[in-house]
Amino acid sequence: MSRASWWPANCCCGRECQVLPKAAIDTRWRFVPLEQGSEVHFLTDFAFGNVLLSAVAGVAFGFVSAGMTEAFIRRADDLYRSVSLRT
Repeated sequence: MSRASWWPANCCCGRECQVLPKAAIDTRWRFVPLEQGSEVHFLTDFAFGNVLLSAVAGVAFGFVSAGMTEAFIRRADDLYRSVSLRT
């Protein structure tokens, strides 16, 4: 099951996913307008029903989240850096 949400008053969106019977992931994005561009806040949380699996997955999940963040920054730079340099 997956549910997406949008909270326009807070400039936030999120998605909750039930990935396995006892495992879930929750992601939230918040966009803060700035004079030039915006600041992006990204939160990812996960939960597993099994304590051992949660401990092992927690280590790997940290690496995956860091990689996702770096990829997001690189892509944003590719798309918008030239735009901000022109203004």
